[in-house]
Amino acid sequence: MRNVQKLMMFSLLMLVSFASYSGTKDEVMRLGFREQTKPMTLSSSEVVQVEGLAKIWATETEAWILILNYRTDTLEPAELRRKAGLIWKQFKPLVEKMGLNYAGIHAKKYPIPNPTSETDFVGHNFVLSKNANGEWVFLGD
Repeated sequence: MRNVQKLMMFSLLMLVSFASYSGTKDEVMRLGFREQTKPMTLSSSEVVQVEGLAKIWATETEAWILILNYRTDTLEPAELRRKAGLIWKQFKPLVEKMGLNYAGIHAKKYPIPNPTSETDFVGHNFVLSKNANGEWVFLGD
């Protein structure tokens, strides 16, 4: 039952975050896009290419969500979740400094090596929420 609630909350947050922005879903997902990426070295010594950050107001939850967009070469769920955990370790201090209760990590896989903001991609989202105990949890886990 608890997993169903988490999944429903995750779905609601993603829907609300896309619906509350004045642009289309495609425009929202391109927020933070940079042709010039910034490398982020994870604690595993892996490097991910960060496109940027997007701060989106979700009107239904009346909360800001800070989303980190990065490029990936895989869409395998377990690998994406593992990397999201490593990214979160470095992303969390910024989210907390901003005083937010929600965050997102968005992995983007492009079909070409040098995409532009017009290049289509396939992506995967992770949403994190700060619970009443002050602990951060991945929604949907």
